[in-house]
Amino acid sequence: MNPAPVKHGVRMKPRNHHPLVILHSITLNPKVTRLQGDGLLPPAIWSETYRVGHAEMDHHHRQLVHDFAVIQQAAAANLPRTQILGLLDDWLDQFARHARMEERLMEQLTLPMSQDHREAHMAEHVAFLHQAMDIRNALAHGEDAVHALDHLGAQMIAFDMIRRDFELIGLLLHEGIAL
Repeated sequence: MNPAPVKHGVRMKPRNHHPLVILHSITLNPKVTRLQGDGLLPPAIWSETYRVGHAEMDHHHRQLVHDFAVIQQAAAANLPRTQILGLLDDWLDQFARHARMEERLMEQLTLPMSQDHREAHMAEHVAFLHQAMDIRNALAHGEDAVHALDHLGAQMIAFDMIRRDFELIGLLLHEGIAL
């Protein structure tokens, strides 16, 4: 059996791309502790409640959450900042590709309420990417990586994957666009 690939000095958990696999948790280094009393959020963990019913979007979301947890693990383990930044740069590219996929779906929407959603959703993608780049730049200048990444992870799950993407799926279905 081949060992898990190493990316930017962090051993990545092997990925299983079968759509029926349910990721209940992400394997993190047991030596890395993140106590609730320290004010930190738990690492990003995929939950099936995040599924929106669009296979490609759900796959992207699983990967984004998994890969973000790897970044959080790297930060919590105090890996060299260059490794954390490399992982974050890859993740930002991945998020940008995901946003473009969603934007292609939104281009199919034609109703006025759908157009309003599209404008708001795209603006949130831009705002999130700007926020993520600000955090990335702060990390490059020495800011505490663990706290900054916790905030970014919470934003990603709360705003992009849960609220707006469920709305998007509802609008696609309302307009009769096949998922």
